[in-house]
Amino acid sequence: MLSLSCFLSLYGYILINYLYVIYTYIFSIFRGVTWTAARNAPGSFALFGGSAIVKESIFKLDNYNKATFFQNFVASVGGAIASITVSAPVSF
Repeated sequence: MLSLSCFLSLYGYILINYLYVIYTYIFSIFRGVTWTAARNAPGSFALFGGSAIVKESIFKLDNYNKATFFQNFVASVGGAIASITVSAPVSF
């Protein structure tokens, strides 16, 4: 039969190792979060901003809800091109 001190030392050792693994995993999972945010934030602004610029400058829309399918399609392509242009150089 195990004594109380042996039981506590065994499970204390397991608990410490478990906490160490959790601690290491939590800090390693977010290792690239700053680089990803720095790359994606300008791309997102360019995506929606490029779409808005196309709708305002090319189609002269005041109300975006009245855009046709073709106008939304062309604006989305313009926003995608702007997003890739802004964020792709950061990826290399």
